Amino acid sequence: GESIAVEAARRNLNRKIADGSSRSMLLGANLFEFGESDDYARRFEDAFNHATLPFHWQTFEPAPGAERWHRIDEMLAWLQPRGIVAKGHPLVWFHEPTFPRWAYRESFEAVRDLTIDRVRRVVNRGRGRIGSWDVINEANDADQANAFGLGRSKLTEMTAAASRIAKDADASAGRIVNVCSPFGEYAAAKVGKWTPLEYLAACAKAEVEFDAIGLQ
Repeated sequence: GESIAVEAARRNLNRKIADGSSRSMLLGANLFEFGESDDYARRFEDAFNHATLPFHWQTFEPAPGAERWHRIDEMLAWLQPRGIVAKGHPLVWFHEPTFPRWAYRESFEAVRDLTIDRVRRVVNRGRGRIGSWDVINEANDADQANAFGLGRSKLTEMTAAASRIAKDADASAGRIVNVCSPFGEYAAAKVGKWTPLEYLAACAKAEVEFDAIGLQ
């Protein structure tokens, strides 16, 4: 199966190269080590036309209102003249190590409202400069990305809210719902685990609007 997938990808890529459509494809990586060396920047520019920028809440806003835009602005100032498209990652991620302690609240409604306010502020600030956002990350993985123990309906509601607010803040930016372990192999070890397919099916049933699925 893997051999078939690789061969199909090779054929499709060769076709895109032949007809010229490959020039519109985005190929990238995270830019998290930007500034470490000139060699890093040179190699990144040589290889990629797409860059993922870090917006992990704990490190981006370690205290209320103390958003660290300086580093993001430096990255964008380097990317834009080179025509490298930026993506922000992530707007929402209920992973305990990356969710700031100051943002913890007792109720789902309070957590939702605070998180949505963050989405609005960050996307507004990046409007016109960041081409797409991972609006929510790994909501299918209830063990690693569910610090508040939210149920399926609330995670679906959170996905819808984050995507809607991101659209309101910047209608031109793409919205990506990112899932991890796309084959859902972890679900075999524990009955009742939510697989990526089940999560995305729930989003579709709830008519959650987004532009792409991230397969991590």
